[in-house]
Amino acid sequence: MENSRKFGITLNNPTSWPEIFWIQYDIDTSIEALKKMIDLQNNSYYDLDEQLFRKIKTTRRTSGFKTEEEVEQYVSHLHGIEESIVAELRKIQVANQINAVFSIFENKLKMICDKLNRDYNFQLPEKKSPYIPYYWKTLQNFLEEGSNQTEKYYTPIYNKYIVRNVLNHQDSIAEKKQYDTFKHIENIMTIESDDKYYIYEIDQSFCSILIDQIEIFFKKLLQTLKEKTNTN
Repeated sequence: MENSRKFGITLNNPTSWPEIFWIQYDIDTSIEALKKMIDLQNNSYYDLDEQLFRKIKTTRRTSGFKTEEEVEQYVSHLHGIEESIVAELRKIQVANQINAVFSIFENKLKMICDKLNRDYNFQLPEKKSPYIPYYWKTLQNFLEEGSNQTEKYYTPIYNKYIVRNVLNHQDSIAEKKQYDTFKHIENIMTIESDDKYYIYEIDQSFCSILIDQIEIFFKKLLQTLKEKTNTN
């Protein structure tokens, strides 16, 4: 309770933080925008993929070749490059979506920490870790034992944050320790070689699940902050 007394938050000296309702609105708006953006991108990709599928179907039907091998060689000759481009486009799209989700997540964590610093004179600790773990550690310091209620909702998000870092900074190749944090996630496909794990595909459900987890996390976090600041 030492920090609580420092910020004037005690049972004998109740406080209130109306700013939290604006924070909640801001987070809700950004999450809905993320969902809409990803839906639009996914639908655009599906249209492109469907167009290619129809081209290939037409080519198979009109090729004039008698054997399946000849047909497939002809299809590969006509559409192979386009197939590769569409497959690569999907990988780039998923990676960009993951980055967008974590960018919003980091931004909202920072916003909350900055407002706590402004409204409660809460001094942010020296940064010694990547931003998302740093902001979470900062919130733990403010919430004290109250952070225990929210930590279990943060952990699965952090595990996916490891995936994001592997994609961005390690050419999709995870170390064993990193792999252990996300190996239980069903929508990530990997190939193992020499204690390295190459992420070769991430299912589209990855981002939708991640957004749902972030949405739940912020609901729990804001509820804990309301309790901490005696805000109704």
